[in-house]
Order: sequence, then structure tokens, then C-alpha cells
Amino acid sequence: MGLGQTLTTRRREHELAGDARAGSWARARARTDQRTFLREHWKPVAGFAAFALAVGLVVCALTPALFLKA
Repeated sequence: MGLGQTLTTRRREHELAGDARAGSWARARARTDQRTFLREHWKPVAGFAAFALAVGLVVCALTPALFLKA
């Protein structure tokens, strides 16, 4: 094994031993599962978001301005 081969091998082993790769497969799998869930259940998710927005708007409209100024 030549010096170039040794340096390349040692550099590659150092890269693979780092923390940057830890959990990369699990994160990719989690993102894939989340996208699949949203694709299959987008209507209930959108309905819940719209409901939460509507409740927030009603609460903002009914809150007295003097209460907020205090």
C-alpha cells in the first residue's frame, strides 16, 4: 500500500467515524414517514389547522383592548 492509498484510507475511516453521519438513515426514514402520513391525511391536518386559526381569531376579536394595554 502506497502513501497516497494509506492517507486516503485513513481519511475515509475518519469521515465514517464522525458524528455527522450518526442517525442520517433514521432521519431520512422519519422524513419519508412524515411525508407519507401528510399525503394520506392532509384533510384532517388542514381541518385542524383551520380550526386552530379560527379559534385564535375569535379569541383575538373578543379580547378587550384595555386588557392588552395593561
